[in-house]
Amino acid sequence: MHLPALTSLRFVAAIMVVLSHLTFLEKSGNGTVSWIQSNIFKEGYIGVTFFFVLSGFILAHSYDCRFKAKAITKWQFLRARIARIVPLHVLTFVVGICIILQVSDSIWISHFIAVSTANLTLIHSFVPDLQWYFSVNSPSWSISVEMFFYILFPLLITLRTRYLLIFGIGIAALKFGLLIWPQTSTHFIQYVFPPLRLADFVLGIVAYRLSQCYQAYLKARVRELQTGSVIFLVLTIISSYMFSQAVRYDLYYVIPMCLIVVAFSLQVSSPWKWLENKRFLLLGEASFALYMVHYLVILTGEYVRSSLFGEGSSSYAEISAVTYVVASIAISIILHSYFELPAKNVVLRLLAGVRTRSAAI
Repeated sequence: MHLPALTSLRFVAAIMVVLSHLTFLEKSGNGTVSWIQSNIFKEGYIGVTFFFVLSGFILAHSYDCRFKAKAITKWQFLRARIARIVPLHVLTFVVGICIILQVSDSIWISHFIAVSTANLTLIHSFVPDLQWYFSVNSPSWSISVEMFFYILFPLLITLRTRYLLIFGIGIAALKFGLLIWPQTSTHFIQYVFPPLRLADFVLGIVAYRLSQCYQAYLKARVRELQTGSVIFLVLTIISSYMFSQAVRYDLYYVIPMCLIVVAFSLQVSSPWKWLENKRFLLLGEASFALYMVHYLVILTGEYVRSSLFGEGSSSYAEISAVTYVVASIAISIILHSYFELPAKNVVLRLLAGVRTRSAAI
């Protein structure tokens, strides 16, 4: 069953991430713009938590019964996931390399090759070094984390709900425990490290299963649930200043995101019918491309702007920001329609052929 509201919300989450990367607006000559970037847009990284929770929820929605009925193999599942994310990752990796070669003053070749290899093979999120996990196309770190989730999913989906819940809460408790030691309250440990981000994914699976158990009850209160979950998330964001950054990297937003995903997986109530609009659905479908290309657009645009007006200049910052966002959305729609979907089909055929040849040998 298609879940249109969640598809559209993927675009909202992607835009939140895009806005969080417009960091140059903090130096804007306009005080209001600078405040908005520093106090509102900057918190947009929480869109990643939404994506991780949503990933667990959607995969459980699509594959829970199929794995139980043995209607799909682990390889068929992984093949579909690889075909979904790898083509666009490789494309943005190549473009990112070209941009880095243009904007970087000096590159250590041996280090560059090692980092690029880790990035291309999607293992860079395991390396506790910012130059590794944020290498080439920075947002690709989360795709590396997603691949880790995909590899574990065929095992996780076989576990009973109570064990998944214990497992997810256990990882969250471990992250809270690590906050006691300053050296573990780092950006890498709390935000990037794949095994510790697994809580988001696992709780997404749990949220799906619980929503199925109480489907009739939830649907009877869909309007209140949807509006209430949005209000709760907004209040959480407004109150975020009271909590440390280490907590806000992930744990602080997991429950609000789970509630949003469950609420909007139900039929859409009248105040939220716009989420089923065809234009929003297209933007939602292109959200992965938007997530993967926007940083490269910003990086290129800022290189051009600094070349014209000097490093750190606030000239045309607001116009540039709007241009980057619009350009990123336009490019994402084009990539989704003319690259992402065709490339996915090609990779699926290639991987199916590899499996067939291996079986023959």
